[in-house]
Amino acid sequence: MSVYGSVAALRREILDLYEEVARVAGADLADASAIRLRESRSRLASDVYTVTVCGEYSRGKSSLVNALIGRPDLLPVGIRATTSAIATVRWGAEAKAAVRIEEEDGRPVEQPVPFAALARYGSQHGNPRNRERVRSLDVAVPSPLLRRGLVLVDTPGIGTLYPEHTAITNALLPRTDGILFVCNVIDPLSKPELEFLRRAERSCPTVLVAATKADRIYDAAGAVADIAERIGGALDLPEGQVRVVAVSAVEREAELAEGREDGGSGFAELERELWNGLAATCIAPRIERALGEITAVVRESSAPVVNEFAGMGPGTDLGETLAHIARERARAAELRGPDASWRADLGRRVAEIERELRVDLDRRCQDAKRDFKAQAENPAGGSDARQLLGQVCTEIGAIVDEVEAAMIERTSRAAAEIAERIAVPLMVSGAGHERYLPAIAVPGDVLGRKRNLGWLRTGFESSMAAGAFGATIGALVTSLFAPGAGSVIGGVVGGLLFNIIGFVSGATEQIQEDRGERRTLQVKRMVRYVVPALDREILEIGRRFDAAVKQQRAHLEDRVESEVERSLVSLEASVRRLEASSDRDARDLERHLADLRRRTEEYRLLGDRLTALHDRLTRL
Repeated sequence: MSVYGSVAALRREILDLYEEVARVAGADLADASAIRLRESRSRLASDVYTVTVCGEYSRGKSSLVNALIGRPDLLPVGIRATTSAIATVRWGAEAKAAVRIEEEDGRPVEQPVPFAALARYGSQHGNPRNRERVRSLDVAVPSPLLRRGLVLVDTPGIGTLYPEHTAITNALLPRTDGILFVCNVIDPLSKPELEFLRRAERSCPTVLVAATKADRIYDAAGAVADIAERIGGALDLPEGQVRVVAVSAVEREAELAEGREDGGSGFAELERELWNGLAATCIAPRIERALGEITAVVRESSAPVVNEFAGMGPGTDLGETLAHIARERARAAELRGPDASWRADLGRRVAEIERELRVDLDRRCQDAKRDFKAQAENPAGGSDARQLLGQVCTEIGAIVDEVEAAMIERTSRAAAEIAERIAVPLMVSGAGHERYLPAIAVPGDVLGRKRNLGWLRTGFESSMAAGAFGATIGALVTSLFAPGAGSVIGGVVGGLLFNIIGFVSGATEQIQEDRGERRTLQVKRMVRYVVPALDREILEIGRRFDAAVKQQRAHLEDRVESEVERSLVSLEASVRRLEASSDRDARDLERHLADLRRRTEEYRLLGDRLTALHDRLTRL
């Protein structure tokens, strides 16, 4: 069985386990634990996996998307149909398309459109420089591939004459579950392509390379090996870690027309590799989180039953058991208090992390600005100023993403260590269960996965002169990757990247008043506009970062406190059960102990099953 098949089977088994947990726990399930269980199952059942299709312009990204879903005529393709707007393709019971356009007042409006009209809104020829203010194209088709929850995002090409296209694509990298990078077996990988792959590999856990036009050469396998070797050398990745699949959209179209399965187009292999990658880096972490949440609920619910059985059985001392639980309950109540020492400890550690990362953030942003200025003013460089602008915006966006990810990871680890240190045992000594550990886990979606960076939304005032290009792009990315987050893009891209690019694009005529003007004078004009804007935005980034750290500390403090609260609820349930049992007569107590023995055994078997499931996941 494939990796995806094994992980998907494990996921289905765990989804069924939720009902078993609720049945076994029954009345032992506290209200908060029941809510936690429902929310956990809902997260695991939500099988939506976003894969962003990237690559240089005219590499065949749209053709590849069409071939993958089995609709060669879906998205516009061809030289005149170069993609200029993001297009999302997801499953739908019936085929339909819509375009999201931003009105003058900033309101998004969705309009149904026929498939034939997609080129008018989503191509560079039909909608140059996005003059129609298109946020995105949304396409739904009843494709078997998409029914499993896959959402494909077709992007404008990187390395084009339009830096905003590259910036848009780079903005999506940390906010997607997988990246499908498109090159071809004929043209050698360019330096911009390798640089993009380096950034993609750092930002996203699943990166798969599709080498198109495999039908045009004899030795496609050799070409794939060469591509993998070059990527591995440029990214310093070990042999075998770079996944490249040769595909042919022409062969795929012939297969579809003749009703054949994969006869050499490579798309069946590409689909297998894609799902195996998502299984390992996206689905498996969701399963791991779900197992942790179920385990926590089982411990909270089983502890009162186990404690009652341990305290009321033959040869036990009820008073000693109650005294033990009372001590732990008092400790939990103290930990919940506003003056608990762990709060100051968490604050101190978060402050240390903030100081270190803030210095790193400021230094790297200033370095990027200085590099932009130096390259733009270098008379021997020959670089186009607008391309350099796209590069610096992309670089600063990547810096902010990396520092934000490091902040979340390190502060979460600090909270996890504190939570483990203060963990309150829920069961009496010798009850046969390990102590309860609050579930303050480092988020599995921090490093290189979807991140909501709304705190970095900025308001580059000068961009208003260029129209709302930054706000338009910011809103469309938010609508794709952060539903309900509001009209922000997440990350610095909404305010810094796109607003500065939008401003410069709108001011092009002013920057280049004289088309015969020497390049050096044009660059001076560009630098005069951009550098002060970068200075303002770097200051704003720092302020927003400080606010984000404060928000993260409050969030982690709430998490630790909620775990302490749940442990207190469980301990109080233990006291209530023991006190109620102490009033039973001998015959009733005997019957009740038999029931407790049965319930304890059920919980033990449930715990063994959870352990076995976790072991299976680890082996996978």
